Amino acid sequence: MPKARVAVPDAARHLDHYFGNWGTALSINLEGMLRSVPSAKPLFELEVAEAKAFVEQLDPGTHSITSTRLAQGYNQQSESMNWDGGKKVDLFGVTITDEFMGEFHRQGLAKEFDCFGSVRRQLSWQHGQPIPKPQLEAPSIR
Repeated sequence: MPKARVAVPDAARHLDHYFGNWGTALSINLEGMLRSVPSAKPLFELEVAEAKAFVEQLDPGTHSITSTRLAQGYNQQSESMNWDGGKKVDLFGVTITDEFMGEFHRQGLAKEFDCFGSVRRQLSWQHGQPIPKPQLEAPSIR
């Protein structure tokens, strides 16, 4: 099984939010997920293909569109260390399970929360032609 990748700043931010006990939704780094989670990129490219097909039905010109439908994906443990049931991570020789982390919530010391994110791209192409691949890539980190 391939090793899971972990984005330390993102993981720390999620843990801080969890232990902050707020329960409010958290905006995730979706661009970072597109760079680091293998299954996220094909899902994104499928969404772009659907948007492109929609736009090509419109009159020629420049159009701004926003998806009104959410894409549903799932980060497998082999792709990203997250805290879904049955998952675990070994940190410095200590195994931390989802059950262990959930106990903080059950005792009122932490609160679960929903995550959301979005991706913005400006895409240009000629009708009937593919969108140039560089436009689909996540912007480089500065």
